[in-house]
Amino acid sequence: MAARLDALRGHARRLGVELELSDGPEDLTQRARRAVDDGIGRLLVAGGDGTLHYVLQALAGSRTILGLLPLGRADDFAGALGLPRDLDGAIETAVGGEARSVDLGRAGERWFAGIASVGLDGEACRIANEDSGRLRGSLAYGLAAVRAWRVYDPVYVRVSGDFESIDGPVLVAAFANSPRYGGGICMAPGARFDDGLIDVVVVRDMSLARVALALPSLVSGRHVDNPGVACARVDSVTVEAPADADLYADGERIGPVGGAPLRIAVVPMALRVAVRAGVSVR
Repeated sequence: MAARLDALRGHARRLGVELELSDGPEDLTQRARRAVDDGIGRLLVAGGDGTLHYVLQALAGSRTILGLLPLGRADDFAGALGLPRDLDGAIETAVGGEARSVDLGRAGERWFAGIASVGLDGEACRIANEDSGRLRGSLAYGLAAVRAWRVYDPVYVRVSGDFESIDGPVLVAAFANSPRYGGGICMAPGARFDDGLIDVVVVRDMSLARVALALPSLVSGRHVDNPGVACARVDSVTVEAPADADLYADGERIGPVGGAPLRIAVVPMALRVAVRAGVSVR
């Protein structure tokens, strides 16, 4: 991390811009909000999906263009946008790439870029975030999911929308603006950033043997054909779950769902982001 930070400082000097280091989630949001209030046209942000999540709380709905430098463990948003993983390429795109408007999700009052969820994957995110090891991407989250399984009790969830309600004990109830999370796990293969819809993917409670058989298909997205998986594509849903069930979004714990039904919706074209010219945005 120190080497990447030194490289960022060097690039900042060459670009003639100021490099600011955040003190944490609230500080990230405050700094991004100050940039919006100051009329900054393009804000470069270095970090992963979690960093992005807190910046979104200020950038959503503004005219400020996000230039994202993917330096996180998973970088699923950057991957879905086709952003370069190398620092030089990422900076070139962040500074000079074309601005594209993409959809964002909204869970209650909280914005999210990728996937919001309730269930086993939240516990896996917690374990992966606390792990100081060197594993990255889907391998890190896959191992975290195996560890999470040992302590997870299926949560009873009811999902209602413009479709037949889905209810019962679940392993995961995911609400996707983006196809992937967890470092490349294709939870919602049909999700797009520009379709004005949220993809609902609910994995019902099933035996360990069935889960083990289904895990390999998560990378390719074939799990959606499993009879134990229910899917829908709508502009909004209402989620009911135990008050203490944790809601995660972009790999970050947002907090308990609470006792009241939670509305999760898509907000079309809510974020402007710099991308490479000619790259298809999913």
